[in-house]
Amino acid sequence: MFYKIIKREKFGKPNISSIPKWVHVLYGITHSVFVFGIVGLILFLVLGFVPVYLWAWLIHILIDIPTHSRDFLPTPFLWPLSDWKFPGYSWGQKWFMVVNYAAIIIVFLIMVL
Repeated sequence: MFYKIIKREKFGKPNISSIPKWVHVLYGITHSVFVFGIVGLILFLVLGFVPVYLWAWLIHILIDIPTHSRDFLPTPFLWPLSDWKFPGYSWGQKWFMVVNYAAIIIVFLIMVL
């Protein structure tokens, strides 16, 4: 988002070739269960436990795997061991957004009521 603001680019689905290489590198690192495992192991060895908030990272990766299609930024969850990516569904589809927001509202109502 900040990169687009600085470069004065339009928001919306970008052309995949316009995304800088460094974004793909960071995406691979931050969406890898292998990298998560290494960071979790290091923290466990140093602290003696894995902080609860670190599990949000793994949950994010696991949610991204089926909600990103191979057409646009598929989740490289096996990086750097493999380039294979799950053929998920794009969360940008209208039906998916309706289901997603409905689920969020339902969970929120359950928590509040």
